[in-house]
Amino acid sequence: MSDAVNAPPWLEAIRQEVLASQEWAGVFEVAQQLAKKHPNVNGDEGWSKLTLEDKETVISLVEDKIRKDPKFAEFSQHLSKHVDRALQEHVQSLASISPHRVKGNDLPSNRRLDLDNRQLTQVAGEGAGYLLARWPDQWQELKAVGIRGLPHCLRNELWKLRLLDVKERNMFLTLQAGNRLHVLSDRDPEISKYLRSVMDAEFGAYDLVSLQVPCKSVLSYLHKKFGGPVENPLHAIVVVLVWSIYQGQSEVPVTVTLVERSLTLLDEVHYSELFDIGSFLPRPNGLYDRTVKAVCGLLEEANPDLYRLFLSCSGHREEHDPQKDEMSLFAERVEAWKAQGKDRRSKQKQDLCEARYSKHVPWNFTAVGTSSTDVFFHVLLPVIQNMFAGYLSTMEGTCCLWDCLVLFGQDVLPHLATSFLLCLEDSIKELVPPSSSLQVLEAALNFTQGIVDVMDVQTEFERHFWMQIRKAHHLRKSREDMLNSLIGSDQRRTRQFNEQQSHTQAKVEQARVHPNFSSKDTQTEMEVTEEEDPQRILSEEVIFAAPAFSSQAQDDAPPTHRTKDSREPLRPVHISEAPVQRAKDVLELWYARKIFSITIPNFSASVKRLSLLADKVINLPENEELFSAVVQHEKKIPCPVARFQGSNLRLPKTSNVDVPLFQLLASKYPRLENDFRKPMMRCEI
Repeated sequence: MSDAVNAPPWLEAIRQEVLASQEWAGVFEVAQQLAKKHPNVNGDEGWSKLTLEDKETVISLVEDKIRKDPKFAEFSQHLSKHVDRALQEHVQSLASISPHRVKGNDLPSNRRLDLDNRQLTQVAGEGAGYLLARWPDQWQELKAVGIRGLPHCLRNELWKLRLLDVKERNMFLTLQAGNRLHVLSDRDPEISKYLRSVMDAEFGAYDLVSLQVPCKSVLSYLHKKFGGPVENPLHAIVVVLVWSIYQGQSEVPVTVTLVERSLTLLDEVHYSELFDIGSFLPRPNGLYDRTVKAVCGLLEEANPDLYRLFLSCSGHREEHDPQKDEMSLFAERVEAWKAQGKDRRSKQKQDLCEARYSKHVPWNFTAVGTSSTDVFFHVLLPVIQNMFAGYLSTMEGTCCLWDCLVLFGQDVLPHLATSFLLCLEDSIKELVPPSSSLQVLEAALNFTQGIVDVMDVQTEFERHFWMQIRKAHHLRKSREDMLNSLIGSDQRRTRQFNEQQSHTQAKVEQARVHPNFSSKDTQTEMEVTEEEDPQRILSEEVIFAAPAFSSQAQDDAPPTHRTKDSREPLRPVHISEAPVQRAKDVLELWYARKIFSITIPNFSASVKRLSLLADKVINLPENEELFSAVVQHEKKIPCPVARFQGSNLRLPKTSNVDVPLFQLLASKYPRLENDFRKPMMRCEI
């Protein structure tokens, strides 16, 4: 390959073998035939005369069409099996030279399996990182990973792509070129000393000696740029960031790269809007306050009992019995908690908490006010100040949460913070009885250090929030969800198709022999008849072409107007039941690998079929961008319904935009009759 980034040898070997396969030869032959038939190409010699822009248009159109060909399905299956086998063989070759498998020093089978899985993940991440470097505009496809985190090589490539700020980079290089002291703080020795204490207290389980100098260089520049106290949360953030970047490559990057990544990571989460960088205190009535309020709402919905328990902790000590020594009772509960085996923390986490307990006291509730959100304000403060660095049992866990923030932005921060609080439920409920004082809650949090496992955070996040985030970002359904929905959908569609096949065929034949039809424009191409084929309706390219807009639309793609018992309604929707004139809605439509914001026009009660509304949408001036995209990609004018041209009736011509458009409109306006499967019967006379 001639790319600036070299492909891993194993991936290049896969490419060479696949390109020499019969399956690829079949797909390539079909692609050539489709390209030659394109009007802009017009034979064997037309390709060389096209401009680069025209070639890209033809290639895009051929790619869309070839996915419908049976040979492409055969090639996809061959490619999947070949990649799986090649990955497994490569991992086995790595394992055969592992130092754990020589001289009788084999690992136990369970440890060996875990090692193989981790190696497989890293190898796959290496290949995916190379592909992302070749096609950087496809980075949003990684959103499907959610909170599960990325392999080191792929994460490094994503961060390199997203955490980029040329202005900050040039500023650092200019200062450094003038005088090296210009990028160092006047309090550089104090920064180095505090950095060592943070590494020992919060990340003592890691060997970070080699990272101390690059971390100190970044922190010294940040202190010179922002000022403020030396002891600040940026130390923990920079340590995790530098550690993660070092895992994805063989050498520690130069200081300017680390500075650039650190500053852009802070910008990505809007850190300066959350906190005043000089004092690292929350900005009054700023983004941190709004984040805390959002967390309160999410926690109350996800776990009302835990939410009420936090609220019951009062900030007024005089409300509690002064004769009771609450801290003595707390110590007794801690001992009982341990003795009765209710402490479900791993041995590693317990040791980590005990090692940090005497060195690090992150929570201080002396300033808690009387507001209902003040408790959550102070509980979340050190966690969000550190962006979770030091509050998960591993630095890899923190990076998983950062991957999610880089992919989805600051909007997902309340969901991550709420998931973190949900992971504290077991220890908080055991150690903090309802209506305890804030001193007890503070002691419980500091005793456990608030350290949680990333797997617990991932579980809570996916249980309570992942579905709504996936819908909000129009992400594709997971393979498992799709297969489960198809089991029922396939049966329903097959039964429905068998019941209506004869009736539909008669209607189609009647329409084709209509005396006013123009034979030139009669809809008899494969792209039309294919839409009436249930196999086409259930095909992979249709299902995965558009993101899921609602749970109903996800289960039925493309949608059909059915009653609950899967039968067609006995009558079409009555005019009186159709939507009345309304304000224009704006919806998001996925087409041609892009999301279009489309405006839904006002429509009267006489509009009772989806095709009529789709026609109004496509021809609305506000949707000119979508109309132009269809013309550019498919070289045709979209026409969902039939139209008169003089004395002749021009039949509707289907396009690839019909599937996602009908699906979107059906989910938004379920009362309209869905005539998607009846392209020959759509008309507005």
